[in-house]
Amino acid sequence: MSDAFSFAVPPFDRLTSRQRERFSASLDIGFYPKGSTIINGSAAAETLYVILKGTVEELRDGEIVAIYGPRDSFDTKALFGTVEGKTFTAAEDVICHLASRQILIDLAQENQPFGDYYSQDIAEKLRLLSRDHANREMAALTMTPVGRTMIRTPLFVEASISVRYAAVLMKTHRVTSLLVRDGDRVGILTGTDMREAVILADCR
Repeated sequence: MSDAFSFAVPPFDRLTSRQRERFSASLDIGFYPKGSTIINGSAAAETLYVILKGTVEELRDGEIVAIYGPRDSFDTKALFGTVEGKTFTAAEDVICHLASRQILIDLAQENQPFGDYYSQDIAEKLRLLSRDHANREMAALTMTPVGRTMIRTPLFVEASISVRYAAVLMKTHRVTSLLVRDGDRVGILTGTDMREAVILADCR
């Protein structure tokens, strides 16, 4: 694995060749074993972390809200904005490039396009990065254990009830499916099943 820094991602792609050399020379490497805390939500940030290898989870109030992988960086807002109680932990062994806040400030003063990235209003920055952020949130969602999601008590009905009564139950209990008992068997009736049954009946 190469430990060379990638300048292919914003805002580092805006640096000149000489600035890239200075930036590379200033970098340190950090290793964080699985399960370790990289940033405590209550601490001021003095370092930008750019992931070289591994996966990092961003947590708020103990819940995973985003997941970061190679070439992603964190926590820009804590460096140039305010600390918001976010915590970053290593979901697996993680290796990061470490860039000091001071080198970023120096480069931002020299290079306006680079500096503009960090001086943007946070709402504007979120707009520009919304697609990437949405992908991270989706990754966080797919990695969340089922037991930590909201699980409703299943609603059982007998197979002998009418389709109309099943529809009434769904509406009353605000659910989109019912578990149906038929002797020793258990099946599921969904709202889609009911709509298709109505459509097919009308086509006869």
